[in-house]
Amino acid sequence: MERNFYLREVKTSDAKRLSEIYSYYVINTPVSFETEAVSADEFEKRINGIKDDYPFLTAIYNNEVIGYAYAHRHHPRQAYDWNVEISVYLDKKILKHGIGSILYEALIKLLKLQNIKNIYAFIVVPNDASMALHEKFGFTKICEYIKTGYKLGNWHNIVIMEKVIGDKSQKPEIFIKFKNLNVKNVAVIINSFNRMYE
Repeated sequence: MERNFYLREVKTSDAKRLSEIYSYYVINTPVSFETEAVSADEFEKRINGIKDDYPFLTAIYNNEVIGYAYAHRHHPRQAYDWNVEISVYLDKKILKHGIGSILYEALIKLLKLQNIKNIYAFIVVPNDASMALHEKFGFTKICEYIKTGYKLGNWHNIVIMEKVIGDKSQKPEIFIKFKNLNVKNVAVIINSFNRMYE
């Protein structure tokens, strides 16, 4: 990408643009099992429900948000503190430019700071691009739900992929909420990607 590309943490003011990116997939594809477009107000609530606990990153090009990636809690019970699910969505006009990879690489580095051990991705199949992205980052398929969701006139399977990013031979260090991470350490990771495109 060119020098006017960069990553940053999400802002609540991004809600309208993120809802536009996401709603395309909701309305036109089975990638999300939601079936109605998500309003900017609803998306703002979702941002606020995630960003203090987990990383939520946006990719900017020519001063416009072109994609985003985030992690969220995998399961509410306490023993799952070290697990997350992650997702990435890109403006349909900029697919196949490596933006998803950049967002994921930064996201995974931030999750390591939080002492996360297991990352999960739920992928509606067939979706060759998403499968390839996750395989590139070392995710492996651990199971598949068969005909588990009905959308756009068809039943769809979901593949669950997993990536282990921490040592599980010992008691884990406590999970650290994103808002409690060292701000400088977060900035170093995000800025390392921005310097690549200066």
